[in-house]
Amino acid sequence: MKLKLNDKFMVGEMSSSITTAISLIDVSSKKNCRLSVAEAGRMLETGNVSSIASSDAAEAAMNWDAARALAKAGAPVSVEITQVDCTTGLPVVGAINIQGDVLISNLNLDMPDQEKMTFSCDFQFVTDLTIAANPVVGD
Repeated sequence: MKLKLNDKFMVGEMSSSITTAISLIDVSSKKNCRLSVAEAGRMLETGNVSSIASSDAAEAAMNWDAARALAKAGAPVSVEITQVDCTTGLPVVGAINIQGDVLISNLNLDMPDQEKMTFSCDFQFVTDLTIAANPVVGD
């Protein structure tokens, strides 16, 4: 799976995730005895991506500097998560494709000794997710 922020793939994405959390409102009363009764409340969808962090200012893919600039701007950013063929760089036909707009809530740059530099990005969806399958290229 690969993630794009504003139509730019991450430099060297290692993992990505999406979490959907729904708060539950306790509406129990004495007549329910010991049973808990709940109703669905607000839904919160968040995500996270971990990527290799390029320090090259000329990097064409989404690197830490570019993600930081998007976070500082404070405006919604488009996100697309889908499976990409490693040899062609094209989306895999029929693979899940998740899209939406997010606000970046956290960036972490990690520079360990004698290891690759990485960064992670946390975000919160501000629009409903669009979930579909990748079409055949050219459709």
